[in-house]
Amino acid sequence: QPCIDAAESRADDGFYRLLYEHSPVATIATDRQFRVVTCNAAASRMMGLPGQQIMGRPLADAVPAGRRKLLARLLSRTAERRVISEFEVQLTGPGSKARDLMVVLSPIPGPDGASLGVAAWIVDETTRKQLGERLVQAEKMASLGTLAGGVAHHFNNILGGVATFVDFALTSGDRQAMHRAL
Repeated sequence: QPCIDAAESRADDGFYRLLYEHSPVATIATDRQFRVVTCNAAASRMMGLPGQQIMGRPLADAVPAGRRKLLARLLSRTAERRVISEFEVQLTGPGSKARDLMVVLSPIPGPDGASLGVAAWIVDETTRKQLGERLVQAEKMASLGTLAGGVAHHFNNILGGVATFVDFALTSGDRQAMHRAL
């Protein structure tokens, strides 16, 4: 059951249109042939194309050629079995900057239960992935620092023993003890 109160259920489509258009998550809906029938402003920005140029095109055109087969398989699976599917894709968008995207596909059920198409919810994960990579790098550097500290401590212990023998040799006054110590 959706979370809609009585006042909202009487509201016109204006509220939902604003919610859809201003969502930070790119949203695309397709028909049964997986051609785009609607997309929000976030999808348009993400693809670097005006909405009019996205409409009517196969959704598969939005992904690199090497991932189209997977997308076609997931779209069919989502529509036929009415299940949610997820996949990641790297997309080069405006400014030739590669972005990592998480795509969630969900069926759009019709009144008779058959799928009317598929909705694609797309989130740009680039920043999160970059932060994760930086965290891994920072952890590696911290481990390297710990290792370096351990090695330095070990050498300091060795040098401490050498320094003690040298100090003994210098203060002993006995030439043979000095020679042995050095």
